Amino acid sequence: MRVTLIPRATPLPPCAVLAAGPVARRLAERMRTLDEQVLARLRVVVTHGRIVVLGTELDLPWVDGVHYLGIDEAAPSLRMPTTLTPSVASDMFERAVQLRVGFQQPVAICDTPLRIIALHGACTWPRTAWEAWLAS
Repeated sequence: MRVTLIPRATPLPPCAVLAAGPVARRLAERMRTLDEQVLARLRVVVTHGRIVVLGTELDLPWVDGVHYLGIDEAAPSLRMPTTLTPSVASDMFERAVQLRVGFQQPVAICDTPLRIIALHGACTWPRTAWEAWLAS
């Protein structure tokens, strides 16, 4: 069965932000400007040209082109695009993702293209880490 992401009737509250490609660079530049106290509250995963930043709605940075992710109560281990939902029941989709990745830790779902990003290694990134990433 092919699963797609379709528009959600009511957007989820954001708990993460996802950026890929050139948008990831803009997000990293924005992260570098945040207050150290805010940076200390955010958790980050960087993988294959994508950045996922986890935090509260108030702390998450805004950058043009990012995707905000939220938690559907029916699929609490998934961080889904806030305005999209799976074309099957969310709990079934969550179980299929867990079987695919082999664990029940939180994962981010990237919708363009559909990808799964493991979040179990999320950690804080100080300003110096963002500067090093931008320089590489």
